[in-house]
Amino acid sequence: MNRRRLERVCASAGIAQLALQQIQDDVTADNIDAAELAAILLELSEDTDSPGGLMASGAQLLTVAAHRAERIGPDRDGLAGCSGTTLLLECVPYPGKKAPREDMKW
Repeated sequence: MNRRRLERVCASAGIAQLALQQIQDDVTADNIDAAELAAILLELSEDTDSPGGLMASGAQLLTVAAHRAERIGPDRDGLAGCSGTTLLLECVPYPGKKAPREDMKW
């Protein structure tokens, strides 16, 4: 396992999570009006830095990760080599879900 890559991904994910929290705080502010909310939502869907905006970028990330997972051969624990969707469902945490292996903590 490439520990530096994992640390870089974790740091980037932490930054993204903070940025999304800031956006959530902005769209739920007491003093936001309809025009400002619409402008924020438009920015999220039509961001000029990437085609399709933030949501499309997130979907693209999950898609390329799933495609890459499908090309990786099975490991000794059987988590890779299955469909990318299955791998993501098995390995990505969500509230109330336990890690699929003892060495995976979330």
